[in-house]
Amino acid sequence: MRRLADVRGVSYNEHGQYGGKVEIRYCYEQGEKFLVGWFEDYPEYSTQGVDIPDLEQHLLEIYSWIQDGTLEVKQRHRVLEVTG
Repeated sequence: MRRLADVRGVSYNEHGQYGGKVEIRYCYEQGEKFLVGWFEDYPEYSTQGVDIPDLEQHLLEIYSWIQDGTLEVKQRHRVLEVTG
């Protein structure tokens, strides 16, 4: 089962240091042995953890790599409005 959660109070400056606060939504599901998680906005980068705190620590690491340019953002997201 997939779940949606927030990582709160996370922000990095250009030096990789924690800065202000931002909320980052992520999804996770139970794998065979670990929780598997990814950011809604960056689904191409997933990670795993033994529990929620461990998973969030790994997600924070991925977030810092995205922010400092170590990881390239491959996907772009937009919203399509549909009237019916």
